[in-house]
Formats: sequence, structure tokens, C-alpha cells
Amino acid sequence: MPLGIGQRRWFKLLGLVLLLYVAFLPLWWAALPVVTSIAAACADFLYHFFNSAVSIAADSRVARVTLEAGPAVGDQPVESGLRMETISYGMPMLAALIAATRPVGLLHKLEALGAGLAIMAILSIIAVVGWARLVSLQAYDQMMFVTTSIRGHTSAFTYYCFHGYAFSQPVVAVIIWMSTSMSGIFEGHRRPVPSAQRLDPKSPCHCGSGRQYRRCCGKSAPMHPA
Repeated sequence: MPLGIGQRRWFKLLGLVLLLYVAFLPLWWAALPVVTSIAAACADFLYHFFNSAVSIAADSRVARVTLEAGPAVGDQPVESGLRMETISYGMPMLAALIAATRPVGLLHKLEALGAGLAIMAILSIIAVVGWARLVSLQAYDQMMFVTTSIRGHTSAFTYYCFHGYAFSQPVVAVIIWMSTSMSGIFEGHRRPVPSAQRLDPKSPCHCGSGRQYRRCCGKSAPMHPA
């Protein structure tokens, strides 16, 4: 979609996106438990490569991070829950942006929607891993009374990165939408247009007169049919 479409059309697009966003919210909320289960399972698999004492499991729309009891944590396990809507509310906004994009066919919209939601799902998995890392660092810091060590700085950095991503969901949705627009996925695959070929002057004229091209249409103007 061209960016210079005029202020009036931008306001119409914005209104359409808001209406579609409200319409997609119930669908996103209904699908959120499935999204949470997939994100928690993938994050748990990935995080076990770094720390096997941390487990991540889905509980409806909450991804629960559990740290096993041990010397670095204490006698009691540490548990924290991440509400998945806080890091995935950009999904219905992305769907609304793609649905409002025109003129494109339904197939191209579905392709763009699938690609965009897949990117946001991967980012959600990374966010769950980041939350697990944040919980681990904070638990270790409290146990060891660390306030100014490198670990403490890492905990603060992870905190700001995670919450920065959570608060910037609309920006993430717009960036992914613009990326799919500029990638040409909405336009589909166009067939190459064959280059023009000059007719042989001695070939039969295409008008059906039976005369040679040079004595028929060729008298008035040269033809360059596609």
C-alpha cells in the first residue's frame, strides 16, 4: 500500500483497523490458551539448554515459570506467572492491519497473515524465555543479596528489555505489517510479460485479409504485438 494515500484515506484506514481490531479481540482471547501452551512448551524446551532447574508450563492463559529449590534459590521453589495477553495483544492488531490492506486477494491476505502471526509467535516464545531468565536472575539476586554485581545489572537489563517489548506491541505489529507490505507478499506472484516481437514483413497479416503484413497493416504503422 503506498504511503502517500492522502490524509482522508489514512483516517478511513485507521477507523477500519480499529473496527477490525475490536472484532478480532474475541477470537484472539479464545485462541490465547492454545498460544500459551505452544509458547510455554517451546520456551521450556529451549530454556532447558541453559538451565535444567527451570521449568515452564502453561496454565490456561498464564505461562508459569518454576525454579527448583537449591543452593542458589533456597529451600522453597520459586514460581512466577506471565500473563500471555501482556506480550501478545499485538496479534489481533496485526490481523486487523492485514485485513484492512487493499486491494489484494484473499489468498495473499492469508499468506501475509500466516507469516505475520508466525513472526509474532516466535517473538512471544522469546519473550517467555526472557521472563524465565528474569525470574531466575531476580531469585538468585535476592538469595545472594546482590545489589551492584554484574548479575544485578543483567537482571535490570533483562527487565527493561522484556517490558519494553511488552509495551511496544502496537509498534511491533505495525513494523511487521509494513515489512510484509514492502516484501510484496500482498501482490502475489506475477507472470512475466513477454517482450514485444517485430512481425516479419512477409508473414501473413494478422487482420485476416490474406495479404502479406508489409502490404496490409504494415503500410500504415509497424505493429509490436505482445
